[in-house]
Amino acid sequence: MRSTKPLADWQGEVIDANRVYALARSGATNGEIAGALGVRWKILHARFGAAIRRGRANLRIALRSKQLQSACEEDGDARLLMWLGRQYLHQTDDPAGHAPDKHIKTYVKFDVESV
Repeated sequence: MRSTKPLADWQGEVIDANRVYALARSGATNGEIAGALGVRWKILHARFGAAIRRGRANLRIALRSKQLQSACEEDGDARLLMWLGRQYLHQTDDPAGHAPDKHIKTYVKFDVESV
């Protein structure tokens, strides 16, 4: 059974879900979150796994939003627009929309004496 006692860091400060969420939202790794709060990762994950997942999801949402905003500006990056098109619209560089047949063999015949 899970303890209801609050989780404290190495200095005795209470660790709440908002602190963990903020670190995950800022892009901190699992080890960085545990190190910053002075607790073992397994304990942190067991108590605040939902806050970590929510923070990382919100980070990804914010990054995608910034990418879209940057790409769609008047002087937006064409490479970023192409990447976003591939990710979200499943666009390809092939105008026909299909991958080349990898099983086609090409034979080249040439006259060795004329080379």
